[in-house]
Amino acid sequence: MCWIKNKWWFKHIYEEGELELNRTCKKILQVQTEGKRQVKREVPYYNLKMIIAIGYRVKSSVATSFRKWANDVIEEFMKKGFVIFNMKKNLKSNYKSYDYV
Repeated sequence: MCWIKNKWWFKHIYEEGELELNRTCKKILQVQTEGKRQVKREVPYYNLKMIIAIGYRVKSSVATSFRKWANDVIEEFMKKGFVIFNMKKNLKSNYKSYDYV
């Protein structure tokens, strides 16, 4: 199970069913040299959905900055996506099997 100790918001996100563990977390083998020996650890890595979910739950100045940034990016993508969708919708093309736009 992917887990970070003392990070209760991960637990709550999974318990509330907002996200699923097997879809948002993967353990990656991390290998590093400590002195003369190699140490191997499995470290949990979370996908973007988890990062965003935590960013909207945590109360701190860093989280506030993240939320502002995320909202700006989402708004920009929505605007651009809408424009592209409308361009495609209104485009009269003879190409049926290829999407050039």
